[in-house]
Amino acid sequence: MNLNRLFDGPEVAGDLLVEAACDNMFHHLALARRQQVVAGPDGGDFAALRARFHVPGKRRRNSGDEVVAIDGSRAGVFAGSLDSPRSIRLLDASAATFAPPGYLLYVQHDMLMAEALDLERMALSGRPVLLARGVSTPSLAEGNVVSGSRELLAFREGARRQQLTQVDRAGAERGGVIDTPVALSNLRLSPDGGSLLATGSVTDAPGVWLVDLAGRQQTRLSADGLGSVWSPDGRRIAFSTRGGRDLFVRSARDGADARIVATDAFVKIVNDWSPDGRQMIYAQIDAETKLDLWSVLAAGGTPTPLLKTPFNEAQARISPDGRWIAYVTEQSGAGEVWARRYPQMDEARQVSVGGGGQPQWRSDQSELFYLSPDHALMAVDAPGAARPAFGSPRRLFHTSIVGSPSDARDSYAVMPDGRTFLLYGNQDATGPVPITLIRNWAAGLTPVAMAPARGVTLTDGSAAAMPYEWTQGRRTP
Repeated sequence: MNLNRLFDGPEVAGDLLVEAACDNMFHHLALARRQQVVAGPDGGDFAALRARFHVPGKRRRNSGDEVVAIDGSRAGVFAGSLDSPRSIRLLDASAATFAPPGYLLYVQHDMLMAEALDLERMALSGRPVLLARGVSTPSLAEGNVVSGSRELLAFREGARRQQLTQVDRAGAERGGVIDTPVALSNLRLSPDGGSLLATGSVTDAPGVWLVDLAGRQQTRLSADGLGSVWSPDGRRIAFSTRGGRDLFVRSARDGADARIVATDAFVKIVNDWSPDGRQMIYAQIDAETKLDLWSVLAAGGTPTPLLKTPFNEAQARISPDGRWIAYVTEQSGAGEVWARRYPQMDEARQVSVGGGGQPQWRSDQSELFYLSPDHALMAVDAPGAARPAFGSPRRLFHTSIVGSPSDARDSYAVMPDGRTFLLYGNQDATGPVPITLIRNWAAGLTPVAMAPARGVTLTDGSAAAMPYEWTQGRRTP
């Protein structure tokens, strides 16, 4: 449950822009219709992803957004005025919520903190107050975990562990579970099914990661990478670097033969590598046409537009025989899976019904899979020698995957046998999500010095910074 707007109301109207910036824009980017590009703290680009919230004040007439940063090195929470491009970093956290009469609420190492915000100086007090422990960490996939008004505070309890699970076509576990201490997304299975490429979260460890499924080992291949795909022979990998502006190719084994195959000022999200190894498909962000599909030679060259319309096009996947390309577009008003002949890009056909995202082909091309809006894994018979058209969607099972299926990422992978799947989701996603309410929480911010949790260092850059225990307030059943 996203608590971002639980207590939003008329009293929270205002004027100060607070931006919660995070990396991994490419994990959550596809819904460009819900985004706008805003100025970053140093003039860089940010993509606003969540509902706008407001911060009260006396003179400035501004509002706020939760955003993600194209460049992960600038992740954090910033404050600024809409009347000025200047922004100030408030926190290193990737998400924060403003609550009247004047506090920022954020989660740090599973601790819910409140810190007074001086609206005149656009600065925090430097004395965070600990409200609760064992609070879920916010994520762009699941939404915010904290919401507050002058009288009530709500937060989601219980840190949820993420894991990789191999399941069959009925959703039953097959092959065990892999706990991932590093939060992952953008799953890409190697051609032999033995390894997985994924992207780590900035709050844990950013970059491109390699997961050995048999040995259950995780190795970071690049700290600067975003999104990744395998070459058809599994010998090379490609991913975006420099905030998505460079399309980078290197050896999967040792990083040799590294080179940039495409570079410009536009943000690029790698989608697929053609079965013949010659072409690479990526989604590119354009201020006018949103997300478009582009193609470039894997050896390098001049990129060319593959599909550029006023609508979003993303999540492209080329069929194993190289004759079809499946992708997600909003041309019908909602995100749906479509397919076209490749590389001609004609004979457009809608594949999903009632919404869909993250299309993936079975290795023998007998089926095309996708996620429905309610996170069910769907299967569609694909065209072949004996079948000239796509079949009707069939529901296989409900998944524990979080986030929207139309997010620009992959939350599952089809194993080479086409009968099992690798899912990434919450360990306890099927259970209820506990939400705690506290009445008159702000009246209880009487600071009492306390020691930080073991192994946790909290600082605002000064030696005097120390969290304080919250001592009053009352929980509401």
